Amino acid sequence: MNNGKQTPSVALRIATLMDRERVESLPRNYELIYDAYSGSNPELTREFMAIEGPKTQGVLDEIGRKYLPHQHEEGVLAKANDTMQSQMFEFLKLIQNEASSLAEFEKAVSEASRAMSSDTEIDRAAIAKSIDRLSKATEQQARTNKTLSDAAAAQNAAISDLKKEMDAIEARKWTDPVTGLANRRSFNKTVVGIYANPNKPSACGLAIAEIDDYQNFNASGQSPWSNRTLQEIGAALKGGNPTRQFIANMEKGRFAFVLNTENPDRITGFITGIRNALAAKRLLVTRKNMANEKLTMSFGIALASTATSAGDLIGQSEKALAEALKAGSDKMRFHALAEAPDSARNYQIYAAR
Repeated sequence: MNNGKQTPSVALRIATLMDRERVESLPRNYELIYDAYSGSNPELTREFMAIEGPKTQGVLDEIGRKYLPHQHEEGVLAKANDTMQSQMFEFLKLIQNEASSLAEFEKAVSEASRAMSSDTEIDRAAIAKSIDRLSKATEQQARTNKTLSDAAAAQNAAISDLKKEMDAIEARKWTDPVTGLANRRSFNKTVVGIYANPNKPSACGLAIAEIDDYQNFNASGQSPWSNRTLQEIGAALKGGNPTRQFIANMEKGRFAFVLNTENPDRITGFITGIRNALAAKRLLVTRKNMANEKLTMSFGIALASTATSAGDLIGQSEKALAEALKAGSDKMRFHALAEAPDSARNYQIYAAR
Protein backbone atom coordinates (compact mmCIF):
# COMPACT_ATOMS: atom_id res chain seq x y z
CA MET A 1 0.00 0.00 0.00
CA ASN A 2 1.33 3.38 -0.93
CA ASN A 3 0.99 5.86 1.93
CA GLY A 4 2.87 8.61 0.13
CA LYS A 5 1.24 11.99 0.13
CA GLN A 6 -0.41 12.72 -3.20
CA THR A 7 -0.47 16.16 -4.75
CA PRO A 8 -4.07 17.26 -5.30
CA SER A 9 -5.12 17.91 -8.87
CA VAL A 10 -5.22 21.44 -10.23
CA ALA A 11 -9.01 21.20 -10.51
CA LEU A 12 -9.31 20.24 -6.85
CA ARG A 13 -6.98 23.03 -5.73
CA ILE A 14 -8.92 25.61 -7.72
CA ALA A 15 -12.25 24.31 -6.42
CA THR A 16 -10.96 24.39 -2.84
CA LEU A 17 -9.71 27.95 -3.27
CA MET A 18 -13.02 29.08 -4.76
CA ASP A 19 -14.90 27.52 -1.86
CA ARG A 20 -12.59 29.11 0.72
CA GLU A 21 -12.84 32.54 -0.90
CA ARG A 22 -16.61 32.14 -1.36
CA VAL A 23 -16.27 32.63 -5.11
CA GLU A 24 -19.37 31.65 -7.05
CA SER A 25 -18.95 28.43 -9.06
CA LEU A 26 -19.18 29.98 -12.52
CA PRO A 27 -17.16 28.73 -15.51
CA ARG A 28 -15.70 32.19 -16.07
CA ASN A 29 -14.52 32.35 -12.44
CA TYR A 30 -12.85 28.96 -12.74
CA GLU A 31 -11.02 29.98 -15.92
CA LEU A 32 -9.93 33.29 -14.39
CA ILE A 33 -8.56 31.69 -11.22
CA TYR A 34 -6.94 28.86 -13.17
CA ASP A 35 -5.12 31.34 -15.41
CA ALA A 36 -4.11 33.42 -12.39
CA TYR A 37 -2.55 30.46 -10.60
CA SER A 38 -1.06 28.80 -13.68
CA GLY A 39 1.11 31.86 -14.35
CA SER A 40 0.28 31.81 -18.06
CA ASN A 41 -0.43 35.55 -17.90
CA PRO A 42 1.94 37.14 -15.35
CA GLU A 43 0.15 40.49 -15.34
CA LEU A 44 -3.16 38.76 -14.64
CA THR A 45 -1.49 36.80 -11.83
CA ARG A 46 -0.09 39.94 -10.22
CA GLU A 47 -3.38 41.83 -10.46
CA PHE A 48 -5.33 38.89 -9.06
CA MET A 49 -2.91 38.47 -6.15
CA ALA A 50 -3.16 42.20 -5.41
CA ILE A 51 -6.91 42.02 -4.73
CA GLU A 52 -7.57 43.33 -1.24
CA GLY A 53 -10.63 42.18 0.62
CA PRO A 54 -13.30 39.77 -0.62
CA LYS A 55 -13.08 38.52 -4.20
CA THR A 56 -16.55 39.69 -5.15
CA GLN A 57 -18.10 38.89 -8.50
CA GLY A 58 -17.80 42.52 -9.52
CA VAL A 59 -14.06 42.56 -8.80
CA LEU A 60 -13.51 39.28 -10.63
CA ASP A 61 -15.54 40.40 -13.65
CA GLU A 62 -13.58 43.64 -13.86
CA ILE A 63 -10.34 41.66 -14.13
CA GLY A 64 -11.98 39.16 -16.47
CA ARG A 65 -13.10 41.87 -18.88
CA LYS A 66 -9.52 43.10 -19.03
CA TYR A 67 -7.69 39.79 -19.49
CA LEU A 68 -10.38 37.34 -20.66
CA PRO A 69 -12.75 39.47 -22.76
CA HIS A 70 -14.26 36.45 -24.50
CA GLN A 71 -15.99 35.64 -21.19
CA HIS A 72 -17.97 38.87 -21.37
CA GLU A 73 -19.12 38.91 -24.96
CA GLU A 74 -22.72 39.61 -23.93
CA GLY A 75 -21.88 43.32 -23.72
CA VAL A 76 -20.51 43.31 -27.25
CA LEU A 77 -23.52 41.33 -28.48
CA ALA A 78 -25.90 43.85 -26.91
CA LYS A 79 -23.96 46.70 -28.52
CA ALA A 80 -24.03 44.93 -31.89
CA ASN A 81 -27.76 44.36 -31.60
CA ASP A 82 -28.44 48.01 -30.74
CA THR A 83 -26.23 49.22 -33.58
CA MET A 84 -27.90 46.93 -36.11
CA GLN A 85 -31.39 47.97 -35.02
CA SER A 86 -30.46 51.64 -35.29
CA GLN A 87 -28.88 51.10 -38.71
CA MET A 88 -31.92 49.23 -40.00
CA PHE A 89 -34.34 51.88 -38.69
CA GLU A 90 -32.43 54.72 -40.36
CA PHE A 91 -32.06 52.80 -43.59
CA LEU A 92 -35.77 51.98 -43.73
CA LYS A 93 -36.54 55.68 -43.30
CA LEU A 94 -34.26 56.49 -46.22
CA ILE A 95 -35.92 53.82 -48.37
CA GLN A 96 -39.33 55.30 -47.55
CA ASN A 97 -38.05 58.76 -48.46
CA GLU A 98 -36.66 57.28 -51.67
CA ALA A 99 -40.08 55.83 -52.50
CA SER A 100 -41.73 59.20 -51.86
CA SER A 101 -39.11 60.99 -53.94
CA LEU A 102 -39.58 58.55 -56.80
CA ALA A 103 -43.34 59.14 -56.71
CA GLU A 104 -42.78 62.90 -56.97
CA PHE A 105 -40.26 62.38 -59.75
CA GLU A 106 -42.72 60.15 -61.63
CA LYS A 107 -45.40 62.84 -61.28
CA ALA A 108 -43.08 65.55 -62.66
CA VAL A 109 -42.06 63.38 -65.62
CA SER A 110 -45.70 62.51 -66.40
CA GLU A 111 -46.79 66.16 -66.33
CA ALA A 112 -43.91 67.18 -68.58
CA SER A 113 -44.77 64.39 -70.98
CA ARG A 114 -48.41 65.42 -71.14
CA ALA A 115 -47.47 69.06 -71.77
CA MET A 116 -45.22 68.15 -74.69
CA SER A 117 -47.56 65.60 -76.26
CA SER A 118 -50.71 67.73 -76.14
CA ASP A 119 -52.72 67.97 -79.38
CA THR A 120 -53.34 71.64 -78.75
CA GLU A 121 -51.01 74.39 -79.86
CA ILE A 122 -47.64 74.15 -78.20
CA ASP A 123 -47.35 76.64 -75.35
CA ARG A 124 -43.78 77.89 -74.97
CA ALA A 125 -44.41 78.97 -71.37
CA ALA A 126 -45.91 75.59 -70.46
CA ILE A 127 -42.94 73.77 -71.96
CA ALA A 128 -40.49 76.04 -70.13
CA LYS A 129 -42.37 75.43 -66.89
CA SER A 130 -42.33 71.67 -67.45
CA ILE A 131 -38.62 71.70 -68.23
CA ASP A 132 -37.94 73.71 -65.07
CA ARG A 133 -39.99 71.33 -62.90
CA LEU A 134 -38.39 68.28 -64.50
CA SER A 135 -34.91 69.75 -63.99
CA LYS A 136 -35.59 70.42 -60.30
CA ALA A 137 -37.15 66.98 -59.83
CA THR A 138 -34.12 65.35 -61.48
CA GLU A 139 -31.72 67.26 -59.23
CA GLN A 140 -33.76 66.30 -56.17
CA GLN A 141 -33.82 62.66 -57.20
CA ALA A 142 -30.06 62.72 -57.76
CA ARG A 143 -29.56 64.13 -54.25
CA THR A 144 -31.89 61.50 -52.82
CA ASN A 145 -30.05 58.73 -54.66
CA LYS A 146 -26.70 60.02 -53.35
CA THR A 147 -28.05 60.21 -49.81
CA LEU A 148 -29.30 56.64 -50.06
CA SER A 149 -26.03 55.49 -51.62
CA ASP A 150 -23.95 57.21 -48.92
CA ALA A 151 -26.17 55.73 -46.22
CA ALA A 152 -25.80 52.26 -47.72
CA ALA A 153 -22.01 52.69 -47.82
CA ALA A 154 -21.95 53.89 -44.20
CA GLN A 155 -24.14 51.01 -43.12
CA ASN A 156 -21.91 48.55 -44.93
CA ALA A 157 -18.87 50.00 -43.14
CA ALA A 158 -20.64 49.79 -39.77
CA ILE A 159 -21.64 46.18 -40.39
CA SER A 160 -18.09 45.38 -41.49
CA ASP A 161 -16.71 46.86 -38.25
CA LEU A 162 -19.20 44.83 -36.22
CA LYS A 163 -18.23 41.66 -38.07
CA LYS A 164 -14.54 42.33 -37.37
CA GLU A 165 -15.32 42.85 -33.69
CA MET A 166 -17.36 39.64 -33.51
CA ASP A 167 -14.62 37.72 -35.35
CA ALA A 168 -12.03 39.12 -32.93
CA ILE A 169 -14.09 37.93 -29.96
CA GLU A 170 -14.35 34.46 -31.46
CA ALA A 171 -10.61 34.40 -32.18
CA ARG A 172 -9.80 35.39 -28.57
CA LYS A 173 -11.59 32.27 -27.37
CA TRP A 174 -8.90 30.18 -29.02
CA THR A 175 -5.84 32.42 -28.58
CA ASP A 176 -3.44 32.84 -25.68
CA PRO A 177 -3.58 36.59 -24.96
CA VAL A 178 0.09 36.88 -23.97
CA THR A 179 2.03 34.89 -26.57
CA GLY A 180 -0.47 35.17 -29.41
CA LEU A 181 -0.24 31.39 -29.86
CA ALA A 182 -3.19 29.03 -29.58
CA ASN A 183 -4.44 28.37 -26.05
CA ARG A 184 -5.22 25.14 -24.22
CA ARG A 185 -8.87 25.24 -25.32
CA SER A 186 -7.76 25.39 -28.95
CA PHE A 187 -5.22 22.63 -28.34
CA ASN A 188 -7.87 20.31 -26.89
CA LYS A 189 -10.17 20.95 -29.85
CA THR A 190 -7.35 20.35 -32.35
CA VAL A 191 -6.15 17.10 -30.78
CA VAL A 192 -9.69 15.74 -30.46
CA GLY A 193 -10.18 16.60 -34.14
CA ILE A 194 -7.33 14.26 -35.08
CA TYR A 195 -9.58 11.36 -34.02
CA ALA A 196 -12.78 12.65 -35.62
CA ASN A 197 -12.72 9.34 -37.49
CA PRO A 198 -11.51 6.93 -34.78
CA ASN A 199 -10.87 4.22 -37.35
CA LYS A 200 -8.61 6.46 -39.39
CA PRO A 201 -7.00 9.27 -37.37
CA SER A 202 -5.26 12.08 -39.20
CA ALA A 203 -1.57 11.51 -39.86
CA CYS A 204 -0.19 13.87 -37.23
CA GLY A 205 2.64 14.11 -34.78
CA LEU A 206 2.26 15.72 -31.37
CA ALA A 207 5.26 17.29 -29.68
CA ILE A 208 4.97 18.61 -26.15
CA ALA A 209 7.93 20.74 -25.12
CA GLU A 210 9.08 22.30 -21.89
CA ILE A 211 11.59 25.11 -21.44
CA ASP A 212 14.61 23.60 -19.73
CA ASP A 213 15.18 24.80 -16.18
CA TYR A 214 11.95 26.79 -16.47
CA GLN A 215 11.72 27.69 -12.79
CA ASN A 216 15.18 29.29 -12.83
CA PHE A 217 14.71 31.30 -16.00
CA ASN A 218 13.09 34.71 -15.73
CA ALA A 219 13.53 38.23 -16.98
CA SER A 220 13.57 40.13 -13.70
CA GLY A 221 14.79 37.72 -11.05
CA GLN A 222 11.19 37.08 -10.04
CA SER A 223 8.83 34.30 -11.00
CA PRO A 224 6.55 34.15 -12.93
CA TRP A 225 8.06 35.57 -16.07
CA SER A 226 7.07 38.92 -17.47
CA ASN A 227 4.47 39.20 -20.21
CA ARG A 228 7.09 40.78 -22.45
CA THR A 229 9.40 37.78 -22.14
CA LEU A 230 6.57 35.37 -22.95
CA GLN A 231 5.57 37.55 -25.90
CA GLU A 232 9.11 37.36 -27.26
CA ILE A 233 9.19 33.59 -26.81
CA GLY A 234 5.87 33.38 -28.66
CA ALA A 235 7.32 35.52 -31.45
CA ALA A 236 10.39 33.26 -31.63
CA LEU A 237 8.23 30.14 -31.95
CA LYS A 238 6.19 31.78 -34.70
CA GLY A 239 9.39 32.77 -36.47
CA GLY A 240 10.61 29.18 -36.38
CA ASN A 241 7.34 27.93 -37.88
CA PRO A 242 7.38 28.87 -41.59
CA THR A 243 5.04 25.99 -42.48
CA ARG A 244 2.41 27.33 -40.05
CA GLN A 245 2.06 24.22 -37.91
CA PHE A 246 -0.23 24.42 -34.88
CA ILE A 247 1.49 25.77 -31.73
CA ALA A 248 -0.20 26.26 -28.35
CA ASN A 249 0.95 27.71 -25.05
CA MET A 250 0.20 25.10 -22.38
CA GLU A 251 1.32 27.31 -19.45
CA LYS A 252 4.21 26.98 -17.01
CA GLY A 253 6.86 26.78 -19.70
CA ARG A 254 5.15 24.10 -21.78
CA PHE A 255 4.16 24.33 -25.42
CA ALA A 256 2.41 21.90 -27.76
CA PHE A 257 3.06 21.42 -31.47
CA VAL A 258 0.59 19.52 -33.65
CA LEU A 259 2.40 18.66 -36.88
CA ASN A 260 0.71 17.49 -40.07
CA THR A 261 3.16 14.63 -40.54
CA GLU A 262 4.23 11.40 -38.86
CA ASN A 263 7.56 11.32 -40.66
CA PRO A 264 10.26 11.36 -37.94
CA ASP A 265 12.75 13.17 -40.18
CA ARG A 266 10.27 15.94 -40.97
CA ILE A 267 9.31 16.23 -37.31
CA THR A 268 12.98 16.40 -36.32
CA GLY A 269 13.58 19.04 -38.99
CA PHE A 270 10.71 21.15 -37.67
CA ILE A 271 12.00 20.93 -34.10
CA THR A 272 15.48 21.90 -35.29
CA GLY A 273 13.95 25.06 -36.74
CA ILE A 274 12.25 25.81 -33.43
CA ARG A 275 15.51 25.24 -31.56
CA ASN A 276 17.37 27.59 -33.89
CA ALA A 277 14.71 30.28 -33.44
CA LEU A 278 14.95 29.99 -29.66
CA ALA A 279 18.75 30.02 -29.74
CA ALA A 280 18.60 33.43 -31.40
CA LYS A 281 16.59 34.78 -28.44
CA ARG A 282 19.29 35.43 -25.86
CA LEU A 283 17.13 37.75 -23.81
CA LEU A 284 16.84 35.98 -20.48
CA VAL A 285 18.87 35.75 -17.31
CA THR A 286 18.69 33.15 -14.56
CA ARG A 287 18.55 33.55 -10.81
CA LYS A 288 22.29 33.00 -10.95
CA ASN A 289 22.49 36.27 -12.92
CA MET A 290 23.93 34.60 -16.00
CA ALA A 291 23.22 37.12 -18.74
CA ASN A 292 22.40 36.01 -22.28
CA GLU A 293 21.72 32.47 -21.18
CA LYS A 294 20.71 30.27 -24.09
CA LEU A 295 17.05 29.27 -24.03
CA THR A 296 16.46 25.58 -24.80
CA MET A 297 13.53 23.18 -24.77
CA SER A 298 13.15 19.46 -24.36
CA PHE A 299 10.60 17.66 -26.55
CA GLY A 300 8.46 14.55 -26.21
CA ILE A 301 6.88 13.34 -29.46
CA ALA A 302 4.15 10.82 -30.21
CA LEU A 303 2.39 9.80 -33.42
CA ALA A 304 -1.37 9.77 -33.87
CA SER A 305 -1.32 6.32 -35.46
CA THR A 306 0.18 4.78 -32.30
CA ALA A 307 -2.51 6.14 -29.98
CA THR A 308 -6.16 5.21 -29.62
CA SER A 309 -7.52 8.61 -28.63
CA ALA A 310 -6.61 12.23 -27.98
CA GLY A 311 -5.97 11.48 -24.32
CA ASP A 312 -3.77 8.53 -25.22
CA LEU A 313 -1.77 10.66 -27.67
CA ILE A 314 -1.20 13.39 -25.08
CA GLY A 315 -0.21 10.78 -22.50
CA GLN A 316 2.37 9.26 -24.85
CA SER A 317 3.84 12.69 -25.61
CA GLU A 318 4.06 13.59 -21.93
CA LYS A 319 5.71 10.26 -21.15
CA ALA A 320 8.29 10.87 -23.88
CA LEU A 321 8.84 14.40 -22.55
CA ALA A 322 9.47 13.06 -19.05
CA GLU A 323 12.20 10.82 -20.48
CA ALA A 324 13.70 13.74 -22.40
CA LEU A 325 13.82 15.88 -19.26
CA LYS A 326 15.49 13.07 -17.34
CA ALA A 327 18.18 12.87 -20.01
CA GLY A 328 19.22 16.50 -19.52
CA SER A 329 18.53 19.73 -21.35
CA ASP A 330 17.82 20.28 -25.04
CA LYS A 331 16.78 16.65 -25.58
CA MET A 332 14.15 15.03 -27.79
CA ARG A 333 12.42 11.68 -27.38
CA PHE A 334 9.96 9.85 -29.61
CA HIS A 335 7.32 7.57 -28.16
CA ALA A 336 6.64 4.61 -30.45
CA LEU A 337 4.20 1.74 -30.24
CA ALA A 338 5.76 -1.66 -30.73
CA GLU A 339 4.32 -5.16 -30.62
CA ALA A 340 5.58 -7.22 -27.69
CA PRO A 341 5.52 -11.04 -27.76
CA ASP A 342 3.50 -11.50 -24.57
CA SER A 343 1.36 -8.38 -24.47
CA ALA A 344 -1.13 -6.65 -26.69
CA ARG A 345 0.68 -3.33 -26.53
CA ASN A 346 4.07 -2.21 -25.36
CA TYR A 347 5.16 1.41 -25.27
CA GLN A 348 8.76 2.00 -26.20
CA ILE A 349 10.67 5.23 -25.92
CA TYR A 350 13.67 5.93 -28.07
CA ALA A 351 15.99 8.87 -28.39
CA ALA A 352 16.39 11.21 -31.31
CA ARG A 353 19.32 13.60 -31.38
